[in-house]
Amino acid sequence: MRTTREAGLRVHVGDQELLAALLEYFERHADCIAVQVGETELDVALLGSYRNDVHAATVHRIVSDFRADRALFDD
Repeated sequence: MRTTREAGLRVHVGDQELLAALLEYFERHADCIAVQVGETELDVALLGSYRNDVHAATVHRIVSDFRADRALFDD
């Protein structure tokens, strides 16, 4: 993950099916804007006042929660 000029965070997923599921997961968060910017990348911005490091940590936590949720249903 890396910060973009527009204060979003670029999330490289690597799998188009997984990207679609992650995009849907981000869209369920009212304070989150996620836009597909490549075949396997999203640009994620959180609404509100976040320092860059807090913004990145929050997006990382959401991605980790997504992975944990998927692991529960994949078993």
